[in-house]
Amino acid sequence: MKIKRTLIAFDPALHATGVAYFEDGELVEYFTLKVPRSRVGYDAIRAMWDRWDEVHRKMFDSVRFDITVTELQKHRLHRERSSTDNVIRLAGMATVFHVAVPAVYRLGFYPDQWKGTVPKNIHHARLQKKLPEGNYTPDELDAIGLGLYAIKKAEA
Repeated sequence: MKIKRTLIAFDPALHATGVAYFEDGELVEYFTLKVPRSRVGYDAIRAMWDRWDEVHRKMFDSVRFDITVTELQKHRLHRERSSTDNVIRLAGMATVFHVAVPAVYRLGFYPDQWKGTVPKNIHHARLQKKLPEGNYTPDELDAIGLGLYAIKKAEA
């Protein structure tokens, strides 16, 4: 019996977290976990975890993840969108997935590590050319890209 090597990648956010699941280096499933924007701070983190728990029980209850990979957060002072509070909340969300999802190995990469400095729209367009035709959200594309990067690093 062949044992499948499994990897799950998370692009964490408070209201829309991209998730990509791979078996033996192949994309098997991708989706976005969503919680209402009315949920803020710790309440949003808790709601996202509850949403993951629900999906995990339904889709992945019998799966043992070999690798969990999460995008780490980096605060950039020059970006007007990036507030310290937001980065702290996102770091909390990343930590929830990074630590609480059982896996043999846990990896984390900063955005500039796994996709470089290529603008998001260009990165997404390049990635979509490599994937089966489909309607991918930006969060899903980030999770897929992060997972593919982790697979490449693990094979090196």
